[in-house]
Amino acid sequence: MVPVQNIVSLLAAVGVCKVTKLNAVLRTIYFLPVVCSMTVIALSFGMMFNYNIGIIPAILKGWGFKVPDLLNSTTWAMPTVILISIFKSFGFNKVIFIAALQGVPKYLYEAAEIDGSNKAKSFFCITIPSIAPTIAFTIITSIIGSFQVFDQVYVTTKGGPLFTTETIVQFIYERTFKTMEMGIATAAAFLLFAIILVATLISFSFSQKFESNF
Repeated sequence: MVPVQNIVSLLAAVGVCKVTKLNAVLRTIYFLPVVCSMTVIALSFGMMFNYNIGIIPAILKGWGFKVPDLLNSTTWAMPTVILISIFKSFGFNKVIFIAALQGVPKYLYEAAEIDGSNKAKSFFCITIPSIAPTIAFTIITSIIGSFQVFDQVYVTTKGGPLFTTETIVQFIYERTFKTMEMGIATAAAFLLFAIILVATLISFSFSQKFESNF
């Protein structure tokens, strides 16, 4: 989820980085999911992907495709939840990437163009190194967010089918409010804290090495 989320956000930011009226509209559209409730978004996607009444399965069936029950499939349930998560959060990272891209000095691109560099080479040799700290920040926040996923899972699949989409936060919720196993819930909460702490430290270490290479 984290790599896809950041790649999509970065590509979207590059596409709307230039200041134009169309890009201003697109930026607003891209950011709208961020200000919407995850519950509302998850309910909307749940209805769209519903095998019996959803518009997505209906369209695919109309085109002759064999459509699985996405939210009740052990194969497709998790990718569907990941798609919902990316839709909700990629606008936030996009705004951060846009701010970073606008801070890259234009003379670097002009000098590279004079030296015969194309856009792809300039992107990988100038843009990526220049916004490396921002990339590291979005990766760290995305990793932390991925461990805190709950709303979209609880609304769409409730952890099923066969616990394939159950997250740590949902596990804590179930043990706290349904089975009343407070000891297990507390232990899971401390485990979640430890995982997030370790993931943050590892990501921060890798980001420092990544930045130093440039």
